[in-house]
Amino acid sequence: MKCSRRWYILITILFFSACIIFNYNHTTTTHNGLVNFLGNGIMLEFLMGTVTGIVFLSTVSVKPVVTNILMFAGVAGLLLSVFTGYGIISQGIGIVLGTLSLERVLIWGLPSALLVAGVALKEKVHPVFIHSFWIAIGNASFSIYLTHLIILPSLYVKCWIRFGVTDMIQPDLLLLISLALAIMGGFLFYKMVEIPVLRKLNAYVTKQAGIDLAAVKK
Repeated sequence: MKCSRRWYILITILFFSACIIFNYNHTTTTHNGLVNFLGNGIMLEFLMGTVTGIVFLSTVSVKPVVTNILMFAGVAGLLLSVFTGYGIISQGIGIVLGTLSLERVLIWGLPSALLVAGVALKEKVHPVFIHSFWIAIGNASFSIYLTHLIILPSLYVKCWIRFGVTDMIQPDLLLLISLALAIMGGFLFYKMVEIPVLRKLNAYVTKQAGIDLAAVKK
């Protein structure tokens, strides 16, 4: 039985929402890896991005006043966390276990999602010129996201501390250098791993689709 695209989207959202609700009510009694992964509150951030992508790719046109409100709310929410503080939601262990995920989503995730949605939907109505450099970085963003958790700690422990760089360079400047290197590493991963893997997967899916179509015709 085949489902329409809308049903797939709805089922996906309902599935992860149910996992998050279950995990949130059982974080103190279970540490099942699969449950903590699928039911981690941070999944809400991915779902919010999914909704933004669906609206962007649809025929829906969002008025400029709405996009402005979304952007303003996003910036205001992020600035609020700067002045009021954000507690310990930056600690990775709390996110991995899911005990701080919902707090993180509320304080950082929601404002960020509003800002991204506002900018993306405004660009949909009024396209702007974006330099190819930023487009390339955007295309590599998932690889950068996957690799930065490995690159940044490795730089800090194996390079900056080991060779005394932390004592020679001002912390804020060192942070910018680290971020630049993490982006470069993620971009290389995108070129050398993600693109080849996606090409092979696309070729495989296309081949399988061709075989299925040929079988149907017979």
